[in-house]
Amino acid sequence: MARVLARYGPAGAARPGHDGSVVLVVAPGLDDGPIRGAIAESGRVLADAGSESAGTVVVLPDPALPVGRTLAEGLRAVPARATAVVVDEGIADATRRDVLRRLGHVRRVVVATPDGLSAVLATTTAQETETVAGRADLLRTARAALLSTARTDSAAVEVEALRERRRRVAATRRAGAPDSRRAAARVRVELAHRLGDARRAVTAQVSDVIVDARRVRRRAGDAGVAAAVTTLVDAASATLARDTDAAVRSALGGPDGSAEPNRFGRTDTARPRPEVRWSADDGVAVVLASSAGAGAGRALTWALGVGGGAAAVLGTAVAVALTAVVTWSRRTSGRTRAERRWALEVVADTAAAWERDVAVAVMTAEADAADRAAAAMREDAARREAELAGIDTEIRRVGARAAARAAAYERDLAVLDRALDEWAAGGAVPGPESTGGRPGTESSAAASNLPGAVTRDRGIP
Repeated sequence: MARVLARYGPAGAARPGHDGSVVLVVAPGLDDGPIRGAIAESGRVLADAGSESAGTVVVLPDPALPVGRTLAEGLRAVPARATAVVVDEGIADATRRDVLRRLGHVRRVVVATPDGLSAVLATTTAQETETVAGRADLLRTARAALLSTARTDSAAVEVEALRERRRRVAATRRAGAPDSRRAAARVRVELAHRLGDARRAVTAQVSDVIVDARRVRRRAGDAGVAAAVTTLVDAASATLARDTDAAVRSALGGPDGSAEPNRFGRTDTARPRPEVRWSADDGVAVVLASSAGAGAGRALTWALGVGGGAAAVLGTAVAVALTAVVTWSRRTSGRTRAERRWALEVVADTAAAWERDVAVAVMTAEADAADRAAAAMREDAARREAELAGIDTEIRRVGARAAARAAAYERDLAVLDRALDEWAAGGAVPGPESTGGRPGTESSAAASNLPGAVTRDRGIP
């Protein structure tokens, strides 16, 4: 009861009340029979020594001896809220003063003779009855406060907030990655344009090298043209590899450096350096050049009027020179054609390898993007499931705490109702020592006859 009043009663209401019993403190060796008879005559109940709920303590000192240790301990144990009645049966003044001094801590001290003890106890009973009535008012106040607290203490608001949070979590989805197929289609178109630009640019650069092949051969030898073409193609491959990697990462994501510039655009076709070989056309050209040179030599000797051996020497020299010029020109143009054909074939093969490598890079990035999107969706689902499980656990905890509080309200209400029932039946309002057991262990049947009754099945509204 003290616990219930401390929680729901007004300030100071937790102090335990009196039960109307009387405690007798007797000095050793005295006959307390008459005193017990007077207590019984007054209608009071004699309680055991040390009872905290006793409202009155009767003290019978030895009139011939001073206060001893046993009596002093009994006087010290008198509750401060009780009324002490000292029986004066001719005791000495010094003993009386000592007894009263030791009872200075109690609320009220009365000195009475053995004959007037019954009247004093009756008067004390009336005063305690008024105290009990006030105690009943405290119990009613505490009961009203308990019912008000029980009606307002509801976990519905907290549970509704948790459920709203659960709905938000269940409805919230992580923003998914862009559609990898659309991104792959866009990057394919973009890289197709870049590939075409790279092919046209490298073709123009290779054509310039072939046009300037004579100067290149003079500076770097016969292998200079092939080396220059290979350098241009490799540089274009590296540039396209970097552009492809940047475009794929921008559209589909992925780690840096996914492309391999050293392998991008490489082919398995081995193309040796171009060589110029003699053909039937070259032989026919030499014959025609020799014939033309002989004719030019005769025309020259005729024009100069040279005859004899000089004419033969001049004709032969002109024929040889013209044949050499035609042969050299034929060889040079043939080499240029061969180098141009070889360079264009190299560019064509490299462009095909570019298309292959671009397609492989886009497909690999698309597959990686799809895998990352699937993994992100799985992680998001797992995160939401874990968060929903945590919210469900919290909802169960809130419900369990609400049920525990409802049960506590029922137990506290049963304590107060039992005390009020005892008071209404004519008895004193019991303190915590007279509740018949620990507070909170009674059933809730006493609450069933009240408005807004609280039961274990229905719970606190």
